[in-house]
Amino acid sequence: MSKNSEMPKPQKLHGLFGIFAGKQLGTVVNAPTSSIIRQNYKGFEWIDLENPKEEDLLAIASKYNLHDVQIRQAHNKGQISQVVIEDDYIFLILHFPYTTVGEQRIASSQVSIFLGKNYLVTIHDHSTPTIRQCFNEHKDDHGEDKSQGKIVFHLIEHLLKDVDLLLAGVSTDLDEIEERVFNDARSDAFEIGILRQKIMRLRRTLAMQKSVLEELDGAIDKFTGEHLARYYRSNTNVTRKLWETVEEARESIEIYKDADFTTSTEQTNKILEALTLVFTLTIPATLIGSLYGMNVLLPGGIETGSWTFLGDYTMFKLIITVSVLAAVSMLLYFKYKKWS
Repeated sequence: MSKNSEMPKPQKLHGLFGIFAGKQLGTVVNAPTSSIIRQNYKGFEWIDLENPKEEDLLAIASKYNLHDVQIRQAHNKGQISQVVIEDDYIFLILHFPYTTVGEQRIASSQVSIFLGKNYLVTIHDHSTPTIRQCFNEHKDDHGEDKSQGKIVFHLIEHLLKDVDLLLAGVSTDLDEIEERVFNDARSDAFEIGILRQKIMRLRRTLAMQKSVLEELDGAIDKFTGEHLARYYRSNTNVTRKLWETVEEARESIEIYKDADFTTSTEQTNKILEALTLVFTLTIPATLIGSLYGMNVLLPGGIETGSWTFLGDYTMFKLIITVSVLAAVSMLLYFKYKKWS
């Protein structure tokens, strides 16, 4: 568990982050609409920011004295999953997979959480609608049993359920691929590649998630003063099970990939074997035809006079007979040597 309490806190934020000297938050071209919603509970406020603008983050950072480095990490995508325990808040970065348009690929969305003594700030993009759904579920609940620590637990719980549903779809795809790989001879390389991408993305997303949630388990009780560790531990256990399922899926898809490659290679070898056999058996006829096509004196050739002791087309009949006998002899020899 990292402890960054020695990190200096900014007193004021004036449009630009001080330590980055003139560097502004990255802007996104054609970014989705920014949205901020708030809800006051007994003793704390929940602020949810979807696709936030720079000025929105600056206002939140100034109001709650959040560190500018962490605000920048919350805004920029592609940060690693992490948990940072400060004196007066916990900063979380988590990643959760989602299917892209057409459900052909899996991408990951970043969720940043500032869990303070009297506030909860969640930052995410439009690809994580579950957070807004949780917000709407809790917005009318002002009971005394509600706390920011419990809300974070429920958020992670619901997001992990989304991962579980996504993984169930991947398991269904695995069953379909298994049927196709072992029941037909055609190649399923493209479908296997798509499924491998999904599994690798899930694996990459969950890899760091386990250790981050384990760190959060050990810190949440001390920070909140509530007995929440056992709740958070259930999320960690779910993550472990998801990880084990993904690992099993990864092993399965690698087996299917190898089986599909073997099947495709075997099919290719059979085709090449047939073509090679046909080519080999036509060699005698090709050789004889090439010789008699030359402008040289040969027995039975036009230059020396055609043979007619077998009637018309005597030479043609002899060439065909010799070619067939040679091909049959070669085929019998191949069978004897078990080459075909």
